[in-house]
Amino acid sequence: MKESDSTDDSLSPVLVWLSVNSSWSHSSLALPLIHAAALESGAIAEWQWRQVSATIDQSPFSIAARVVADRPRVVAATMYLFNREVVLKVLRRIAGLLPDCIIIVGGPELLGDNRLFLESEKGVVHLALRGEGEQSLPRLLGCLDNPGQWPDVPGLCWLDRAGDYHDNGQAVVPDDDFLRLPVVTASSFYEFSRPFAAIETTRGCTGCCIYCVSGRLGPVRRLSLGQVREMLDRIEERGGREVRVLDRTFNEDDRRCLAMLGCFANEYPGMRFHLEIHPAFLSPPVRRALAAFPAGRLHIEAGLQTGQEPGLRQSQRAGSARQAWDGLDYLCGLDNLQTHVDLLVGLPHVSWAQTMEDLQKLIELEPTEIQLEVLKVLPGTALREQARQLGVVHAPDPPYEVLCTPSINAQELRRSRQISRLVDDFYNQPQLQPAIRSAVRSRGIEFLASLLPSLQGADGSYLTRALTSRYRLVHAAATSDAKLGEAKEMLEYQWLRAGHSPEHGIVPVSLWRASLPSRARLIEGEATASEQPGRIWQARIGRHDHWFVFVAGRRRRTAAAVYRARTGTA
Repeated sequence: MKESDSTDDSLSPVLVWLSVNSSWSHSSLALPLIHAAALESGAIAEWQWRQVSATIDQSPFSIAARVVADRPRVVAATMYLFNREVVLKVLRRIAGLLPDCIIIVGGPELLGDNRLFLESEKGVVHLALRGEGEQSLPRLLGCLDNPGQWPDVPGLCWLDRAGDYHDNGQAVVPDDDFLRLPVVTASSFYEFSRPFAAIETTRGCTGCCIYCVSGRLGPVRRLSLGQVREMLDRIEERGGREVRVLDRTFNEDDRRCLAMLGCFANEYPGMRFHLEIHPAFLSPPVRRALAAFPAGRLHIEAGLQTGQEPGLRQSQRAGSARQAWDGLDYLCGLDNLQTHVDLLVGLPHVSWAQTMEDLQKLIELEPTEIQLEVLKVLPGTALREQARQLGVVHAPDPPYEVLCTPSINAQELRRSRQISRLVDDFYNQPQLQPAIRSAVRSRGIEFLASLLPSLQGADGSYLTRALTSRYRLVHAAATSDAKLGEAKEMLEYQWLRAGHSPEHGIVPVSLWRASLPSRARLIEGEATASEQPGRIWQARIGRHDHWFVFVAGRRRRTAAAVYRARTGTA
């Protein structure tokens, strides 16, 4: 995609913003935030701003060719750990094709010391901006040809002609200026067409978790509720329905949290909101507000990270383990919202056995999703600075994953990646989730780990299986263990309800050609479904007979109704 905010003027210099995302559904707010601020200030009126969007799976040369076609004076790009490699490949090609073009980079990958980066990419990347760019980039564009003024640009890092490194620290937009910035949706580069509309309502974090940079990005600054409404109004006008609210701890301030929840619930009934909640800080008023929120309109991301007190203390994460578990128990017990819980592997002072203990406890709480992820030692974090002291060995290149610590070895971390894949493929799969929960309650987390041998290739790599193959794998394990009868029945029920092949399934079925028996009771779906053209499959699952009703011509494969009766009842 290309856009321009000004009329074509052959005398105006062109700035091309290179946006490389992990997929089409994702987008960064860096360009619209900086563009809106620059436009408002009038500092870049003579520049033509354009954008080239791409994804990490596209050809670097193809992306570079699109950028070069605009003959830019400046190319700006934001680098994250997921796109760094692709962005640099693109920039190297641009530098070869347009040697006079000035290339400027920023983003999370530039939050540390940039000397080695600039030296390694000399001749490609000319300038790096560390921190927030709303004020720094327009100022830099105004003095681009006058290096004598570069020391006045906050956050700017560069090598001079002699090869000496200059570093202006970190750019931070002051609190008062932050409130005066135009909202992100004011920019013509805001991507309304994405599946998720993202809005930044708060910047910074009062937390000081050593593995995160948010607490190091200056003081916490918050937009007013009026500014939040302005963004949501524009998104609503453009048909947006899914909104990601970028606020590291949405429930940090009770008064603001309650006001926002009330606004979301009452003023934007057609929208679903994704929020980051700290489970250790759920006050009674916030709990009541979450419980009363309209069903299906909240997706909560709750960061447990670890349920072990020593790991929390060493990581400097606020709140106690007891408070976090109590908050998660409450959130997972609410049936009006979805809860996604994050769990990290490789935190200092947390062993493999303790992480598996946390995972089992999480599964027993029954969140909607669990993300088990190896800790990353990111540039600009306190953990990066303290890694040697803590004995944390990590990869030197993206994604900077932990390789071992005094508490967890390389083999355990390798196994954790496989368990993470298991969690994604089995627990986070809605059709399998009830059975997995039941099996883990009965047999512990060892049940999940017992599936691994059937999912490994000859070299030990994890092999993803089709959903029906995963059904069969879990069903076979449950069939061979008398204590897993409930899990076995759940799988058989879900297989037929989801519309998988009845004739080639995991439970014997027969085509029901008569009217449903009077003893059959509707347990799910539409009471009138059995009167419509279609098919009814009968199966005995556990101690009950079931009838799965499928209506002809419907696009959805799932059963329109399910009836059940105790076997042998009159």
